[in-house]
Amino acid sequence: MNEEQFFSEKPQANILVQIVHRYLPFWPIFVLFSAISLSIAYIYLRSQTKIYVAAAKVLLKDPQRGGGDSKVLDALNIFSEKKIVENEIIVLRSTSLMQEVVKQLDLYATVYNQGNVQVEELYKQNAPLAFVALDKDSVNSGGKHFFSIDWDERVVEIMKKKVPFDGILDVNGTPYRLAINPEYNRQAVGKNFFVVFNTVNSTASSIIASLRVAPMSYASTALELKIETPVPAKAKEVLNVLCDIYNKEGIEDKNQIAFNTLRFIEDRLMAVEGQVDSVDRNILNYRAREGITDLGSQAQAYFNSVRELDKRKGELDIQLGVLNDIQRYITSKAGKPGTVPSLQLVQDQVLLGLINQLYAAEFELDQARAVAGAQSETVLLAEEKVRRIKADVLESTNNIRNNYLAERKYLNSSIAQSSGMLRQIPMKELGLLNISRDREIKNNIYNYLLQKKEETALSSASTSADLRVLEKGYSYGPIRPIPKNYYLMGFLLGLLAFLLFVQVREQFNNKVMFRTEVENKTNVPVVAEIIQTPNRDNIAITEGKRTVVAEQFRALRTNLGFLGLSEVDNTILVTSSVSGEGKSFIATNLALSLTLTGKRVALMEMDLRKPKISKQLGVDRSPGISSYLVNKATVE
Repeated sequence: MNEEQFFSEKPQANILVQIVHRYLPFWPIFVLFSAISLSIAYIYLRSQTKIYVAAAKVLLKDPQRGGGDSKVLDALNIFSEKKIVENEIIVLRSTSLMQEVVKQLDLYATVYNQGNVQVEELYKQNAPLAFVALDKDSVNSGGKHFFSIDWDERVVEIMKKKVPFDGILDVNGTPYRLAINPEYNRQAVGKNFFVVFNTVNSTASSIIASLRVAPMSYASTALELKIETPVPAKAKEVLNVLCDIYNKEGIEDKNQIAFNTLRFIEDRLMAVEGQVDSVDRNILNYRAREGITDLGSQAQAYFNSVRELDKRKGELDIQLGVLNDIQRYITSKAGKPGTVPSLQLVQDQVLLGLINQLYAAEFELDQARAVAGAQSETVLLAEEKVRRIKADVLESTNNIRNNYLAERKYLNSSIAQSSGMLRQIPMKELGLLNISRDREIKNNIYNYLLQKKEETALSSASTSADLRVLEKGYSYGPIRPIPKNYYLMGFLLGLLAFLLFVQVREQFNNKVMFRTEVENKTNVPVVAEIIQTPNRDNIAITEGKRTVVAEQFRALRTNLGFLGLSEVDNTILVTSSVSGEGKSFIATNLALSLTLTGKRVALMEMDLRKPKISKQLGVDRSPGISSYLVNKATVE
């Protein structure tokens, strides 16, 4: 095999194999960089605050989709209103509700522990004490203050003061009671406590910023409330208390409407009751004065025919009175929201629908004012909507009043015509019939008002919360930081640092490290590779020796034979650019490998400056090659 055949049959190295061969010698550096980067990732992970998710699921009741109970209340016409999911989400995230939560849970003063790596928020059972404001409606910001606790002396040292347990501490004009946690582990050491005092409004705003409320599905009234927080127990209590306060205020609002309605009906009952008593006394006086004991059959026939007309006329009078009350309410409120107390007495469904719309519009206006400013676009649109509905109500009341007046005129005419039939009835009986008719009218009105009073009381007693809690506050996580991401990033940074180190080292390295460097930059064939070992023995190959270096010299010997080394071409020159690169070691062991095949080999030391072969082999180097070159010595 000649040299050209040797090159043509040289296999091409796979790129993956090249990468492995390039970086494998530096594996200790890779292990070192990986360990350092993973350690840094672990320390950084320890310094990060774990974030959990606290969630709760609630169902917003919709009267239009309710069961039997809600249908009964709808039939009673009692302050039921359709809930709009988007509006209720705004209410749940309103500042007023969250401020009540902050006050109830005393969240305006937060206790922390300053650790060596991170700051830990302490809450309830994990906190040594709680700072409870005596006047929760006027809590001022007090900043950050470190404190320590002497459990033996039962005092808390804060702001250069020693305050006894359950004592009073004044912070920026706000008195706080120091409520000690009796279940706290008093043996804990190394704690560095501090407390941050905030206003109720700022605390509520920070919680609202992290609160997320969204429907669980499209067109669903089921809502999911979520808070991302480092203290899941605190967030769970916030969600639970928020739902309770929402329901409580909703029930109070409904009860206020019922209270106003009941008060109006009771006032009317008292007035009608006085009128009924007056009519009863008139009947007794009339009977006693005129000596009447019974009415004739003709009077009874009249009474039966006229009673229905009078009953209808009484109902018209009530409706006219209600319309007057409604009109006075609309014109006297001047844009201020309120409750129409006579809503239960309205019979016209169109007017009733407009009043219900007015309720809803005023409620939306209140919500808009609670969330936005008085001059915001939402508030202005809501006020315009209220004014428009009030105008529609006034127009409807005028139309209904005209209809009622026309009907009452007709009834009066009918009654007048029927009265002509009674000319033959004795005047005494006629007077008694008139008084009895008035009494029955008043009794009918009284019974009607009593019925509405009982219906209103029943609806008030059966008032239920608008929010049903499907799942109370629960938590899961942590959702961040995720340890595997940090460790993966640390490993990648270590790998990147390792690759950069190898690249920089090779950039500034003036030594040939790999076979590929020779093959890529020159056309010189690589016949063999000899590894470098820490062994100081200059003789690497002997008869029967099977070390890696010995086998590599045998491979070198074989490859030289393929390249054309023979009895004719039998001279080999071993050289290099500088000293110390292994010329003597290669020449000596290559000569020894050839002698092991039975060949006679002449090893000539051509290094004129620093000859080493004679010293390594223990032979006399005089005369040397220089002596032959200057003819001071001969071969003989």
